[in-house]
Amino acid sequence: MNILAIFKCGVPENAMFLPKVVRFHQTNQEIRIILLGKIGSGKSQTGNNLGQLKQGFKVNPGGEPVTVECESATGERLGKQLLIIDTPGILSDKENKQYLVEIKRSVQMAKEGPHVFLLVIEMGRNVDFYKIMRRYQSLFGDNMFRYSIVLFTNFDVWKGRSSEGNDKDPDVHTYLLSLDKNAQNIFQKCCGRYAVLDNRSSGDETEGHLRDLMEKMNDLVTTNIMNNEEFYTEEENENRTEQHDSMHLMNEHTLRVMGIRGLKSFIEKNGYLQPYILKDTRIVIDGNNICHHLLYIGTCRHYGGNYIEIRQNAQSFFQALLKCNITPYVVFDGGHDDDNKKLQNIITKCEIQMKENEEKPPKHMECFPVLAYESFTMVLKELNIPHLTCDGEADNQIAVLARQWNCPVISCDSDMYIFDLPGGFINFSDINLDQPTSDELNTRLYHASKFADSIGLHTTLLPVAATVLGSLYADIDYGIADLFFKRLGGKSSFANISRNLKYAFELLKNAKSQQIAIAILMQCVDEKLPSSKTEELKENIYSSVSAYNAGTEFSGFDIAKYFEGTEYTKHYRCLPDCVIEKIRSCTLSGMPINVALGRVILKPTFEHFDLLPIQHISRPLRQIIYGLVLKSCTNGVEYVTEIVRDKRLMTKEPIKPVVEVSGYGLLPTLQEIDGQDKRNKIKLLAAIFTFDEKILESLPSESRVFALALKYFISNTCPYVTVHLKIYALCHVILLYREFPNVQSFYNMLSSSTANEKQNVELFHENLQRFQECLNMAYTINVLLGTPLKQPDPATVFDGILMYNFFLKEPTEYVVDQLAKTHFLKEQMLKLYNALLFI
Repeated sequence: MNILAIFKCGVPENAMFLPKVVRFHQTNQEIRIILLGKIGSGKSQTGNNLGQLKQGFKVNPGGEPVTVECESATGERLGKQLLIIDTPGILSDKENKQYLVEIKRSVQMAKEGPHVFLLVIEMGRNVDFYKIMRRYQSLFGDNMFRYSIVLFTNFDVWKGRSSEGNDKDPDVHTYLLSLDKNAQNIFQKCCGRYAVLDNRSSGDETEGHLRDLMEKMNDLVTTNIMNNEEFYTEEENENRTEQHDSMHLMNEHTLRVMGIRGLKSFIEKNGYLQPYILKDTRIVIDGNNICHHLLYIGTCRHYGGNYIEIRQNAQSFFQALLKCNITPYVVFDGGHDDDNKKLQNIITKCEIQMKENEEKPPKHMECFPVLAYESFTMVLKELNIPHLTCDGEADNQIAVLARQWNCPVISCDSDMYIFDLPGGFINFSDINLDQPTSDELNTRLYHASKFADSIGLHTTLLPVAATVLGSLYADIDYGIADLFFKRLGGKSSFANISRNLKYAFELLKNAKSQQIAIAILMQCVDEKLPSSKTEELKENIYSSVSAYNAGTEFSGFDIAKYFEGTEYTKHYRCLPDCVIEKIRSCTLSGMPINVALGRVILKPTFEHFDLLPIQHISRPLRQIIYGLVLKSCTNGVEYVTEIVRDKRLMTKEPIKPVVEVSGYGLLPTLQEIDGQDKRNKIKLLAAIFTFDEKILESLPSESRVFALALKYFISNTCPYVTVHLKIYALCHVILLYREFPNVQSFYNMLSSSTANEKQNVELFHENLQRFQECLNMAYTINVLLGTPLKQPDPATVFDGILMYNFFLKEPTEYVVDQLAKTHFLKEQMLKLYNALLFI
């Protein structure tokens, strides 16, 4: 990867999006800096110059080590107080354990912790960056790079040497391009943050360098403050290490299915499932869960998504139910719970998935198709399957509905084994959809009450047992979970899951109530934990148990009455009724609910983790969505915190809403938009995507949203590649008209499997994902504005396998044009293709 691309893509851009947030350099708060580097790199002199220290750190021009112990000094520059800590120099080829211990002590000298690690490197010296940084990494952990800036010293000396015999005046970029791969990895870890300095002279240029360094330190601290990680701490590093160790222990099934580890296997192996004939009944379906698991059938997740197969899988599943006189009711999650239930687990799960994807990249670049929800809900509407979206997490609401109707639940979530459901629970994996009998489905049914009786436990105690077993509701760290099992003679919560399940059931068997059971749990850890941690643990356990205690009343609106047509949508989270109705009916995702809460989670996919996240390209569109939603709310939220990937960790970035669009003016509220005519809505859409209204109206109705997304994607992709535009346009026409015989044969040819590979295929795959992000935002904005344009079927706008295989054939622009002319025999096909090239 080109090192300049790292700097272009890796620099955090948080500060420009902060609304009414005081940047760090505007306050008089002290910056705490630790100087790190090889012996003779100029650390001590850098500290003297930066802090304008008159009696500063000792300096030996000969390069021999002078600093053998950590020293601190206070200074000032540009009105900012500085605490600067100098450390012993490190050698790349020798290990001085005494020096390493002393260097680590520098963190303790930085009061609460350092704001900045300044990695000092002398330009032009033969330095083994990799070995040096490995030493620092072993001392401070990976998280140190979140607070690090690389400082190149002796810039003018290097510049003078390098200019000899050269016509061009060398700059720092010339030096960066000359570095080896290991050195470039340093900059990737530091998000491309660097500065230059000449310690051997003074003057305007040197002052300019120091001013630039101060500005970059201010920006770095501001960014970390916004992520609630103002300064580095040893405790934070230990937590990160423990978290990554825990990640390593979790298997792929845990990543895919949010639930209780090992419980499904335990129930299956011990015969707690009964044969069951499924027919002639209502059934409640966990929408998000089933949509997710249908994606693991066939090629649905290949190269960003095969929406034709996604549609077919959903149709086959629901048609099989309808043939058996089964009436399915599908319930989806809404926004994330505002009390942060599962939030940290979702973040951890994202980080685990990133780690696994990097260590073992999935075959066929499999990832979650961005438009899967739209494709799935379109099938529900076509088949007239009743469906709705809850206000928050759906599990408990599904359980309440199933209790009221005394009918089974279908899901893959092992949390459902804990809910007391009179109608029982059916795991999706137990349904055989290929049965020859058309009027019934053979499956297996689970009852929590029968399971509890057989293990000698009261049904109401299963939620308490689930807490010990690793419920995601409980938010209990793995170290505490180990204490439960060690008290019972187990080795670890991961060592033998089946044995630990039996331990948990045995532990709680004699409890007469949930309160007594929780008291028994607390006795296992009371002596091992401080009182503050004990209270926090008890609170988490009660929260977990209450999440499973599904009563007979719904939280929020009455789902049963809504399905029966007797419940009107209630005003929720200050969102307008017009928006709530779109969310309830699954016309719109639950994203506006999260926006109203001021928090949006952007889950990573299979991507290059050293570059900006896939969702970065669509941030300006999200800012418009935030503006539309927050302007229509009355809850006082001023900005939205995006939880988004930064390298290999999830971080928080405050994003400012956009309330004015060039070419249109101030955004109206969603209530005002609801009363506008179609022409005004299209005008706003065109302005948001900088699209000519006349050209938009000239396109087929099925192609207009696609064209908006394509125009935005191409305009914001660098470099602009005409052949890519033609491939996207050609594929859309193929998908839209694939029922025509000549187009069908063309589609079959291009979507056939190929074993060829190209060196830059990952970049093309990331562009496919970025394009889908643009499509997703175009879909969302179109619905928020009242759907003035026809919402296209995802199967007509994107096919990852088709586009990927087309890319592997390396067509030129001329070849793409000739293919279009040869296969698009109908005039309207070629006309659409040509029109898309001039958007």
